[in-house]
Amino acid sequence: DPLDKISKQTDVVIYDAFNCPVYRVSEDAAIFPSDNVAAVVEVKARLNKEKLREAFENIVAAKSLAKTKPPDLPMLIQTQTLGCLFAFESSITLDKVSEHYAELIREFGIGQHIDIIVVLDRGLITLSGKISDDLGWNVAIVEAMGGPHAEGSHIAVAVNELGADSLDGFLRLLLAQLTYFRGLVDHPGFNWQKTESKGQIKLTYLTSITMEQDPELKRKKLQEYAETVREEFSKNPIPPNVG
Repeated sequence: DPLDKISKQTDVVIYDAFNCPVYRVSEDAAIFPSDNVAAVVEVKARLNKEKLREAFENIVAAKSLAKTKPPDLPMLIQTQTLGCLFAFESSITLDKVSEHYAELIREFGIGQHIDIIVVLDRGLITLSGKISDDLGWNVAIVEAMGGPHAEGSHIAVAVNELGADSLDGFLRLLLAQLTYFRGLVDHPGFNWQKTESKGQIKLTYLTSITMEQDPELKRKKLQEYAETVREEFSKNPIPPNVG
């Protein structure tokens, strides 16, 4: 990065090949400037708790690299590196993976976390955000917690059981990142209703955002926000209450 720091080795690097000088180590290994790296992908043959932590730590190292300030442009530009974990199989359920994922986010913090976990033919795990009560929950690529417009927003861990559509879902999110990273790839759009899950996702509430500085007022606000989300979740359980 601009500070001469180097991340750990990662399995797949997606970078801006049009503008990126590559420090070639061999035919299948190289070093890339942080500014030009759009995404990194950790690949696991079989995912478990230990492999998840290993991938998380590698992605933390990659996303911790500094970026130079982007130019001021009248359009959305994504400069941060997307962190992905791709697993062919998992020895634990998606729900259990989401539990471990939430624990790791609480340990390492939001901003340097894995953005997308995909288990082939099973589903995706991401963060999901709700900006206001007027809008629903949506996949959220969260760079940091802050800004005046973030007040009262909520963040959860989302499990999207897409089945055979898991790879397609992963590629849609990845292409969206590439679209805004350099504007070179057309945005594919989203229509989760056509997938196996019919757009339904499992959410595990993680935290909310407040700019309040007073410790006691901050605690009360976060408690209030948390109660609002838990009340919402209680009305829409997955699986739904029967009888």
